[in-house]
Amino acid sequence: MSARALNEADRHLAETRAHIKRQRETIQTLQRDGHEPDLPQAQGILETLERSLTVLLENRLAVLGQPRLCVPSKARSPANHGRKSRA
Repeated sequence: MSARALNEADRHLAETRAHIKRQRETIQTLQRDGHEPDLPQAQGILETLERSLTVLLENRLAVLGQPRLCVPSKARSPANHGRKSRA
């Protein structure tokens, strides 16, 4: 385990969490101000950021030499990028 790699992984996680927080605030503002047409794109960005966070968490575990998270493969499939699940 490299301390530099772990610090970088932690920095990426912190940055992504900050982006997620800002994106949630943006969505709330859009909802509050009646910008409904912009919501799907804003929500799609949030979903992408959340998927990125999962990947970054897996990367941190790999740096630590721990097994990967159990994430359903369908949720991570590139074919599903930007598409809503029809459950």
